[in-house]
Amino acid sequence: MSLSLIITILLAILTFFVLWYLTKFFLRVFIILLLLIAGFSYMYINNIGPFKNELMDINILKEKYCKNKKEEDICDCVVQIIETKADSTFSNNSDKQFLIHKSILDSYQQSMDCLEKRNAKSKYKEFLVDIAGINDWSFPDSLEFKTKETSDKLLENFNQ
Repeated sequence: MSLSLIITILLAILTFFVLWYLTKFFLRVFIILLLLIAGFSYMYINNIGPFKNELMDINILKEKYCKNKKEEDICDCVVQIIETKADSTFSNNSDKQFLIHKSILDSYQQSMDCLEKRNAKSKYKEFLVDIAGINDWSFPDSLEFKTKETSDKLLENFNQ
């Protein structure tokens, strides 16, 4: 046997073992990545862990502002009025998230009047900024115009 034939056979065997172990390594990496993608997809679809969405609900607002009477002005003049508006239209609307959004828009003037009597008009702006941080706080398209109109009125009142 010639030396070049022996070297060629040894290189072929070495290449086979290198490819064998690389294939096993990449297959393991691929399986791990596939399991991670499946796990994160499951969490995303079912709103678990970091993907949990906190939907706008009157109970969240009541707990945040009315519990222990931390923000009495916002509780009395904003949250209670929103709750009253929501309760009065609940039988006509089955989508609770839409209902809270609409109630917030419909109660603007009444809330501002109440806050003005308490000399706490600026708290409405704090309330809006605070609830903007709640995830999934999006308006249906039909309310987008009203939201812009309300925010423009609000900005005009604060700029005076």
